[in-house]
Amino acid sequence: MAHTSTAVCQRTHQQTAQEDLPDTCRTNRPAYLVVALALALGVIRVPMLAAALFFLLHTTMYVAMSIDTIVWWDVLAKAIPSSRRGRVLGFSTALDGAISIGAGLLIAYLLGDSGPGFPTAYTILFAAAGGCFVLALAS
Repeated sequence: MAHTSTAVCQRTHQQTAQEDLPDTCRTNRPAYLVVALALALGVIRVPMLAAALFFLLHTTMYVAMSIDTIVWWDVLAKAIPSSRRGRVLGFSTALDGAISIGAGLLIAYLLGDSGPGFPTAYTILFAAAGGCFVLALAS
C-alpha cells in the first residue's frame, strides 16, 4: 500500500511540477553566481558598480522567489498527502538546521582572521550560495 501511495505521489509531483513551474525558477537562481563571477573579475575596483549589481540581482532573485514560493506550496500540497506532510516538513527543517550549522562554521572561517580575506572570501561565499540555489532546481 505504501509503495503504491509513494508512486502516485511521485507521479503527481512530476506532473504538477512540469505544469506549474514558472520560468522564474530557472532564471533567478544563478544571480549569486553572477555576483561571484563579477567579484572574481574585479568589479570590486568600482565599489558603486559592485553594490548596484549586488542589490539589483539580489532584489530580482528574491522577488522571483516570492512568486516561486506560491507554486512550491501548491506542488507540495498536491504531491504529499496531508498525513505525511508534517513529517516531511519536520525532517526538511531539521536537515536545514544541521546544514546551517555547518555553513555557519564555514562562514566563520572564511570571514575570520585566518580566512582568505576580502574579496576572495565573499567570492567563495557567493559562488557557494549560487551553487546551492542552482542545485535546488534539481530537487
